[in-house]
Amino acid sequence: MKSVFLSNFFIIGIIIELAAVIFYFPAYRSFYYGGGAPFLQIFFGLVYAVGGYLIFKSDVPYFAKLATVYWWIAAIIGWVSFYFISYGVESMRSTQETYLIPERYRGKVMVYYNKPDGDQPSYDGKRIVFKVKEDGTVHTRLLRKNNHYYTNNLNPLFYYLSESGERKLLKLHNDPSLQKDEVALHISRYSFDDGQVIDQEFFVFTLDEMDSYYKNR
Repeated sequence: MKSVFLSNFFIIGIIIELAAVIFYFPAYRSFYYGGGAPFLQIFFGLVYAVGGYLIFKSDVPYFAKLATVYWWIAAIIGWVSFYFISYGVESMRSTQETYLIPERYRGKVMVYYNKPDGDQPSYDGKRIVFKVKEDGTVHTRLLRKNNHYYTNNLNPLFYYLSESGERKLLKLHNDPSLQKDEVALHISRYSFDDGQVIDQEFFVFTLDEMDSYYKNR
């Protein structure tokens, strides 16, 4: 009788753990987007601990207890390993980007990808070079993936290009050394469809010009 009772501890413990895990994630999502105190996460964490306690009080083999209670550690290790392996593979495959913008150009720049009649991408070593036209557009045949690892590894560089071919590196708008009257890059957005990047938008402005642009929209 005692053995059956202790075996029931194991089953009940698993049910409690599963319930805690199932309800934890909606609670976390509600907290993340809605704010407030994380009381529900704490509650379901305690519920999970109760399930683990019952499992360890059962008479199943000790290894089964460990595997049942600490399975999430193996899941986290597996997920982290997958993340870094995927990041490494995509880092080796990805090609970084350089944008050449006509000197003294101000305003919005639109880059349109996967255009059959667009320009063939040119390369400078491992970097893809996009030459922005006088109207602030780029039409390229390049097919760009909507991929977190790929996008984060592009490391884009933006230059003013003079008529003589000289390049001047432009800073990003969040560069702490940026002066108020200095022209900088303001990366705005990407548009996606069916796993591919359709277009990209960014701005070439001083900080004051950028503020004025958004106020007048």
